[in-house]
Amino acid sequence: MKKLMFILLIPFFLFGQEDDNFCNHSSFNLGAGNVGIGFGNSQYHSGIRFNISDCDVKNVNGINITFWRPYHNDDFIMNGFALGAAPAADQMNGISVGLLANITHSYSNGFNFATLANISEGNLTGVNFGGLANVSEGNQTGINIGGLANVSEGNIVGINLGGLALVGQNNITGVNLGGLAAVSEGEMTGFNSGGLAIVGAKGIVGINFGGLAIVSEGSVTGLNLSGAAIVSGSNINFINLSGFALIAEENITGLNVAGTAILSRDNISGINLSAGKIKSSNISGITSTIYKIEAENSSGINISAFWNEVEFMKGLSIASFNKIHKQTGIAIGILNVAEILEGVQIGLLNIAKNNPIPFRILPLINMNL
Repeated sequence: MKKLMFILLIPFFLFGQEDDNFCNHSSFNLGAGNVGIGFGNSQYHSGIRFNISDCDVKNVNGINITFWRPYHNDDFIMNGFALGAAPAADQMNGISVGLLANITHSYSNGFNFATLANISEGNLTGVNFGGLANVSEGNQTGINIGGLANVSEGNIVGINLGGLALVGQNNITGVNLGGLAAVSEGEMTGFNSGGLAIVGAKGIVGINFGGLAIVSEGSVTGLNLSGAAIVSGSNINFINLSGFALIAEENITGLNVAGTAILSRDNISGINLSAGKIKSSNISGITSTIYKIEAENSSGINISAFWNEVEFMKGLSIASFNKIHKQTGIAIGILNVAEILEGVQIGLLNIAKNNPIPFRILPLINMNL
C-alpha cells in the first residue's frame, strides 16, 4: 500500500527541494485576529486564506488556496474548501481539489477530486474521484471512482468504480464495478461486476457478473453470471449461469446452468442443466445433460442423452445407457443395467442382476416390484 502511495506521488516530489526544517508563520490578514482574508503561512485562520506552501498549519476554517506542496502538516485540520497542487492535512472536511493529489493522515470527509490520486492513511468518506486512483489504509465510503483503481486496506462501501480494478483487503459492499476485476479479501456484497473476474475470499453475495470467472473461497449467493466459470470453496446458491463450468467444494443449489460441467463434492440440487457432465455425491431435483450424470445418490428426474451412472437412484432416469447399482423407480433407455432393481426398466435391453435367471435380461421391459 505505501509503495503504491509513493509511486503515485513521484511526479510531485521530483521538483526542487526547499529547506523544510523551519516553518515561518509570517502572514498578513485583512480582518481581525485570525479572521478575514489572509496571506501567508498563518497556523490558524477562518475565512479566505492564500499561501504559497503550507508548513506546520494547525487549523483553517473556510477557503484555503495553496500553490505548492505542503510541509509538516501532520496536525492540520481543514474545514471547508481546499485548493492546491496537493492539499495535505491530518483531517479534511468539505471539498478538496488537488491538481495532483489530496493527502490525509487520519481521514478525508466530503468531496475529494484529484487529477492523480486521493490518498489517506485513514478513511476516505464522501465523493472521491481520483484520476488514477483512490488509495486508503482505512475505509472508502460513499461514491468512489478511480480512473485506474480503488484500493483499500479496509472496507469499500457505496458506489465503487475502478477503471481497471477494485481491490479491498476487507469487505466491498454496494455497487462494485471493476473494469478488469473486483477483488476482496473479505466478502463482496451487492451488485458486483468485473470485466474479467470477481474474486471474494470470504464470499460473494448479490448480483454477480464476471466476464471470465467468479471465484470465492466462501459461498457465492444470488444471481451469478460468468462467461467461463463460477468456482466456490463452499456453496453456490440461487441462480447460477456459467458458459463453461460451475464448481463447488460443497453444495450447488438453485437454477444451475453451465456449458460443459456442473461439479460438486457434496450436493447438487434444484434444476441442473449442462451440455457436458454433472457430477456430485448427491444430486436431487431435475437434472439434464447431453453427456453424463454421475452421482452416489440421486433423487428426482435425471435426463441424459448418453449416460447416467448412479449408485443409489430414486425417481426417474432417462438416458441411452443407465448404469445403476440400486434402482428405486423407473429407468428408460436403450440399455438399462441395475445391480439391484426395485422398480421398472424400459428399453431395448434391460438387465436386472437381482432377478431370477429367466428374468434377469429382458427386451423392452423388466421389473422387480
